[in-house]
Amino acid sequence: MGDMERLNFAEVARKAWERAPEGRSEIEGHRITRDSKMVLVTKGSRTETNIVAFPRPEHFEAFEKAIENLFVAGPSTANPGAVGTIGLKKFNQVIVARSPLYREFWTAIGRDVPGARPSFYQLVLAQAHFTTTGDQARREGRPVYQEALLPKRLYRRYSGWLQRGLRESIALAGDEKKDLLLDKQEENAARLLTGKKAAAFRAELERACRETGAQMLEGKRFVVVRPVAP
Repeated sequence: MGDMERLNFAEVARKAWERAPEGRSEIEGHRITRDSKMVLVTKGSRTETNIVAFPRPEHFEAFEKAIENLFVAGPSTANPGAVGTIGLKKFNQVIVARSPLYREFWTAIGRDVPGARPSFYQLVLAQAHFTTTGDQARREGRPVYQEALLPKRLYRRYSGWLQRGLRESIALAGDEKKDLLLDKQEENAARLLTGKKAAAFRAELERACRETGAQMLEGKRFVVVRPVAP
């Protein structure tokens, strides 16, 4: 989570299930987006923001167990019990102006996607906190704990976490009059946009744009999502 304060997102999610209305609200400085299936808990610092999707309370334990088949020290370890995490880096004109490295980064964006804003969120992570197969652990030579594989019924129930997270990312950027950006040269975004599951991720991103009314612009290196003005 970098320089962001270590906060108990799971505790906030439990409180959201107890007392937050459906729709958007706030609990202890956390942005809450709740519907009948999931709660999204969003918290940011000056430079980064995490959007963490949580299941209903009766399914927390299954997702806590599911992380046993994942890479240790990933986002699932920081937020046990969650369904998945969207990670965003935050840039504004002041940050870009003060850093030669960021100025160079911004120049590359402007050349690739003319009209992109100098204030933006960069999506650097979109990761589920579970597996139903354990295939990655097998490829890496790690043991697969059968009892920790997420049941298919829960996978089907919570497979919409990514769509909700992308819509929330677009809404957050729109509220702050920023763009949402993905860089194909950044490792995680490259995997999402050009890896073997790229078609599925792009379909989710395009759907999120349609449902929020956002515009999607793509250059050779960058994808820029322009939210509708609030």
